[in-house]
Amino acid sequence: MSTVPSPAIFKFPKTASLGDVEGKIRDIASLNANGEVRAFVASTYGRDVLTDIWSALAVGTLLRKSHHCTAVAWGSNRAELFAPRRFALTPAGLVTTALADMVVREGTTLPEDMKAVREWIRGPLRGYLGNESESRGADRWIVEFDDARALSLSGISNNDDRIDRRAFNQLISQVRKELEIWWTREQKAQSLAAVEHSAAKASLTDFIKELFENAYQHGRRASERGRYVPNLRFMRFRKITGSRIDLTRRAGVDIAIVKEFVATSLAKKGEPAFLEISISDFGYGILDKFLSTPAGKKHQARPRADVFEELLYKNLTSNSLDPAAGHGIFNALHAARKLGAFVSVRTNEFWRAQHFAGKKADIQLRDIATQRLGNVAGTHWQFIWAPPPL
Repeated sequence: MSTVPSPAIFKFPKTASLGDVEGKIRDIASLNANGEVRAFVASTYGRDVLTDIWSALAVGTLLRKSHHCTAVAWGSNRAELFAPRRFALTPAGLVTTALADMVVREGTTLPEDMKAVREWIRGPLRGYLGNESESRGADRWIVEFDDARALSLSGISNNDDRIDRRAFNQLISQVRKELEIWWTREQKAQSLAAVEHSAAKASLTDFIKELFENAYQHGRRASERGRYVPNLRFMRFRKITGSRIDLTRRAGVDIAIVKEFVATSLAKKGEPAFLEISISDFGYGILDKFLSTPAGKKHQARPRADVFEELLYKNLTSNSLDPAAGHGIFNALHAARKLGAFVSVRTNEFWRAQHFAGKKADIQLRDIATQRLGNVAGTHWQFIWAPPPL
């Protein structure tokens, strides 16, 4: 008598470190895509730098790899403990809401209505998750499902195929006013108007707009081997505050460059705070997307790392008709250097990062992997900016 194989279990606890999560991503590579999978996704996550975003990367990678995955809202075994909207307002919860075949509470088999949550985000919220009662006051999100732009970015035209520059700039200004504790401080150094029109503000806005446009252009995927594949792109803004000791601890122990950036930034006489920005899509990833295009086919026999470097720093692009194409990432890196920021990209089998706090660093990101990396789904940029000193 044959027995039904037990489903593969993947757990994403709220206490996982970056190193722990990278181990999960390696494990996912060996998963049987046609087997049954259960992904236990915590309803809340710790607040250390980058850790909750990394769990979202791993969850999305699992959901892309598996064709039969049930996501379990971990720690929400009773109905009164599970709020679908609040679950969707963590990075891993949002990815689960958008990409999972089915979401259930722990200990149950009845699916939750996550479609209603997606429609809430897409419709009444217009893709912008501000200070709703379900959300945490330190977070703001811009969320896009499938091939449509967030309506909050379409301006008065309601054209959901492109970002309206004015609407985008206004939304970013709103986010910064709500999250940057140093924005509204007393006029000890400069006026609010001066801050609003500062070069730093323009650089920050240009940085995230370039990367979010790239996510829309290259991160979409509607079908794969005849199977419909839902899409998700998001920008997440998070205010990180605390004492200098606490923020140093929250930089974690896994990634030396993150700890170095936080320590260098906190040594300045600015506010003990950071703005963390994440721009993610769950498509093919920068390199695999390019290699799948007609322009990329002639590069398929080359070393993958060489092609990836050219995509980052040279005008290698699949859009040969646009003379500005291929420069978006390089422009974004220049903006990060102007701000003395930390910047990281995790895509395919690559992880590159650099920080520009207190040093004249090369514009190119460096390989910071200390062990073999698994192949992550999509492209994920992280950006951390500390307030300027008074």
